[in-house]
Amino acid sequence: MVNLPAVINRLGIKICVVAVTVEYAKEISMTLAHFSVLGFLNFSSALLQLPEIYTLKTMI
Repeated sequence: MVNLPAVINRLGIKICVVAVTVEYAKEISMTLAHFSVLGFLNFSSALLQLPEIYTLKTMI
């Protein structure tokens, strides 16, 4: 299994694309935010709500 926090830190990832089913969209976006990802491009049909310090763009 991949150590997600280590990969995000090593690569300096700050923006991610959320393209998962509705059931997982909120969980994965909150997890990524916890690991210092600041920007989200949401391609899921979930209506995500994140604190204002994050940038969120929903594409659907």
